Formats: sequence, structure tokens, C-alpha cells
Amino acid sequence: MAKGRAQRDSADFAGALASFSKAHAIMHVPTTLLEAARARADVGQWLEALELIRELESLPASADEPAPFARARGDALELARSLAERMPRLRVDLSGAPQGLPPLLTVDGEPRPECASGCFVNPGLHVVVARTPRTMGEEQLTLAEHDQQQLELVFSPLAAPVGLGGAEPAQAALTDAGASSVPAATWSSGGVALAGLAAGTALGLSA
Repeated sequence: MAKGRAQRDSADFAGALASFSKAHAIMHVPTTLLEAARARADVGQWLEALELIRELESLPASADEPAPFARARGDALELARSLAERMPRLRVDLSGAPQGLPPLLTVDGEPRPECASGCFVNPGLHVVVARTPRTMGEEQLTLAEHDQQQLELVFSPLAAPVGLGGAEPAQAALTDAGASSVPAATWSSGGVALAGLAAGTALGLSA
């Protein structure tokens, strides 16, 4: 913890994140959680910071809890409120995709099918890619805090079908991905839940 604070004071935010994460992995208490969440926010990992703060739900307060733990809980909830209010939002328009199976949508290499109806992302540069067996759309964009942006992807034919075995294996892979993806309505509800994360956590801890 002391090393992490020294690194943060010297603007070594990546080093501070590593130190605070190690401390939290050892102690797993509200004070280490708060510092690890702050460090994630410092390096632009807002979504990851919010996810970490949700761990407070699994760390209920006890009657004899030390005062620093109680202060850390309050500070963590305030950080969650601030991040949720400032979180950039992205909606990817896939209306230009060819008819057939829905495209496989990724943001920064991670599957994010919910972004077709709207999703929260970290601030900074993002690479958005949507693929079908024979076409692909790709764009880069930078989002700052409070940004709400709609991105329309333009699809172009691929030189060769996706997949080692040609179109059929790729088609099967996309079918599997589509079958296992969460329905858009569920992801939309998740986006609303993220915006209300701080309030929900506070109510749960109060109860």
C-alpha cells in the first residue's frame, strides 16, 4: 500500500495499479479495495473500477469494523457515483450489414454484442469491428467522459471467407457465437443497471 501511494504521487499510475492490486489480493478489505479501484480509474479502466467496487457487496460491515474501513466504503461509493455519471456511451449501427446471420461485434478485441443497442465503454481510443463470414466493418474512435456517440459501420467484402475451412466453418462459428450471446434486451438492462450501480450498492449496504 505504501509503495502504491508513492508511485501514485510520482504519477506512475501503472505501477500504482500493480501495487494496489497485489495489496488487495492479499488483504481483501475495503481500504485496499478503494485504492485498487482508484488506481484503475487513474489509468482509464472505469468499467473495471466499477466492477471492483461491487465487491463491497461481498464485504458486509461488522459492528466492530475499524473506522478506516467505514470511510473507505463511503469513498468507494462516491467514486462509483462519479464514474457512472461520467461514463462514455457507444451505440454501433449495424444496419449496413448484409442479410443473414448477425455480425460478430467486438470492441478492442472483446465480444460486445450489447453495443449494437448501446453500451458503456472506458474513455479513450477504441477499435470497433463487426464481421460476417464474407464481410467486415471496422472503425476507430476516441470517446471522452460524458460522450454519447453512435457509430455507423460500413461493411466491405473480405478477400477470403473467415475461417480456415472456408465459409461453412465460419458460418457455424458465427452461429455458435450468436446462440450463446445474451439477448439485446438483457444487455440494455445491464447498461441501465451500470448507471444505477452506485445507488443500488448504497441501498444494499444500508440494508
